[in-house]
Amino acid sequence: MLILGQGFFGLASVAGDLDGSRASFLLDYDLSESSLNYLSYEMTDDRRAQFRQRLRGLGDTHIYLYTQNSADDVLPIGYRTWFRDKLIELNNENLKPVLWLTPDGSPNITSNIPAWKFHVSSVIENLDDQVAGYVLCLECDEYWDGATVTSLLGYVKERTQKPVGIHLTPGAGGYNWDPTYYAGADYIFLQLGFSAEEHGYATVSLEEKQAILLQALNLGIPVIAAEYSLDSSSPEAKAFGDWACANGAVGTGNGRTVEACGQAEEDESFVKKHSGTFATVGLAIAAVWAVSTFRVPVTMWAEDDRYFLGFDKTLGEDHSVGMTYSDNGTMLFRYQYRF
Repeated sequence: MLILGQGFFGLASVAGDLDGSRASFLLDYDLSESSLNYLSYEMTDDRRAQFRQRLRGLGDTHIYLYTQNSADDVLPIGYRTWFRDKLIELNNENLKPVLWLTPDGSPNITSNIPAWKFHVSSVIENLDDQVAGYVLCLECDEYWDGATVTSLLGYVKERTQKPVGIHLTPGAGGYNWDPTYYAGADYIFLQLGFSAEEHGYATVSLEEKQAILLQALNLGIPVIAAEYSLDSSSPEAKAFGDWACANGAVGTGNGRTVEACGQAEEDESFVKKHSGTFATVGLAIAAVWAVSTFRVPVTMWAEDDRYFLGFDKTLGEDHSVGMTYSDNGTMLFRYQYRF
């Protein structure tokens, strides 16, 4: 009966599922506007409010946040208790936090693994219920080898049921084309490179970015197109985000105009699509249970796309009991006495 109830009333979704997530983590690069620095002690509450309003205006559902960063000297090192209030505020405004646990360009963080583990444990212990998911590190392959990433990914996944992703330098497997970095990851947070010739970045053409996405999709891990423009609000960013969603990405982190991007369609849920299977298998299990428990014959039948199971058992000359079970979870018990 427990199996039947679970089948008919729906399957619980995985906590923190990132399919369909939409974020815009880079805005106005020249002004260092990045959602990653939202928890910075230099960010005032008024500025945070403006940032939230802007992200909601871009159609975002999620927000990418650093939990520490020494590269730009804008975030404290280590967990701070006031982080929790900020995450609650974000969730209340329908911006689900995705926490990036390791920054690039911060050797004092990435070279001290014991301190990193202490920080991560504190973050998960205090914030996990407010978090949609995690990214282990930004551009992991700049400072850690694949074995280190796999080990630290395991450390995080031992402490949370939320999904954990991996982000590398541009390319389907980073600049060294090493997809083993993704071993055990729930998501690839894919960096595709930038098309604009500025800020010293190597230029990546639109065609090259498209090829990178298609290569990453072949690795068999859900891909979130996370980084492809220096300004998530630009027409270029939105156009590529739309293309990525149409071609297999399950989320975007850097702009788009569409809303559908990898999430399950509400009118075609897994349970609804396979309801006939649940009904048949569930009723069969109930039939086996009834036969083994009551030693009675069981009848199954269908009426108007509905499935039923029933049995009757005689208790002496004048008494009988019976039960009818239908695939929508309803049960009817009967007792009959003959005068």
